[in-house]
Amino acid sequence: MHDSLLSQLNIGELADVVDGRLRLGCLPPLGGVFEPVRVIGVNSQRVQPGDLFWGLNDQAGRHSWDAETAFMRHAAGAVVCQRRLEPWAGKYSIEVADTHVALWQLARHVRRRFGGACLGLLAPAGGDWSGWVQAVSGADLPRHVDPTIINDWTRLPLDVLSLRENSLAATLEMPVTCALDVEVFSHLCQPRIVAITSQHLSQLWPVGQTPNPVATRQRLAGALPEETWAVILETPETAGRAAPEARVSLTQRATGTQRELVASLRPKSGDPSVEIASGGQRLLVAGEGTLELGAMAVACAVGLLLGKTHAQLAASLAEAARQAAATGRPAGNRTTSSSNTRNIAEASPFVPGLRESGATLPPGLERFAY
Repeated sequence: MHDSLLSQLNIGELADVVDGRLRLGCLPPLGGVFEPVRVIGVNSQRVQPGDLFWGLNDQAGRHSWDAETAFMRHAAGAVVCQRRLEPWAGKYSIEVADTHVALWQLARHVRRRFGGACLGLLAPAGGDWSGWVQAVSGADLPRHVDPTIINDWTRLPLDVLSLRENSLAATLEMPVTCALDVEVFSHLCQPRIVAITSQHLSQLWPVGQTPNPVATRQRLAGALPEETWAVILETPETAGRAAPEARVSLTQRATGTQRELVASLRPKSGDPSVEIASGGQRLLVAGEGTLELGAMAVACAVGLLLGKTHAQLAASLAEAARQAAATGRPAGNRTTSSSNTRNIAEASPFVPGLRESGATLPPGLERFAY
């Protein structure tokens, strides 16, 4: 993505950020050390022309040895560890001590340059939180394009690298299983608001011990920056049945401020409406179909913390409810990193001519552009 913060870096700056050694091919890239960084790919079989292949080693240390495969697929460069990589003509390589650490270093650098608000969703349950939060806040939901990434500790920094320069807010998701997960997420993302369910709070308590609700909340607060608001859904929705009420608490350690928000169904003939009360004020949201009270309450709390008015919240939630009833998901602005060329064969100058002439493409041409 050309408006991503990552695309503002050149390969010389990238090497400095990750403490790596930059090597240029015998015929260097057109921009030399000022060649811009494009999209990062971690799967050598899926990189696209112009991508930067990032060799995240497994226990056998083999993925850094896939750089040549990435070069065959016209990757612009490769980041590797535990080996020396001589780049091909027109390409570059960066050798680092540990590619996993380097990826997090780069993500942290990009996050520092992001001027918007980061919203953290930690293990949301009982509904599509991200869609509702996006509908209310207008935040991006940055997502790396590779669907094969299932490791959350790889996916999170890649999502951060998809942050856009002109975004006012971005939503980042991360499942948590312990307090350390929250600390690591907070260190990287520096979230302004973090949302979590009371059920998942118990996972921050040591295994084998009965969770202490008060101490668990203190542990969550201690894992977050002091200025971060913690939005806790106290009454998560149960699968298979909708709760008549959803209660959300909002706390900030720096000021000691505590607030509460309650969303409740107001049955009527036809589709129900939802009443949301906070700070002595109430707003009524017209609903359609089955409403996710928990997700709506969390989204409303996030909107209030971002300075949205009650009128804006009511309109956004009502529109999101209509979208959810029609499509099954509230409207949102999901952002993904994408390569400049979707089909690698498009990089070959004579592929279009072969197609126009009706000739049969040689085997493998759709995979490699010769």
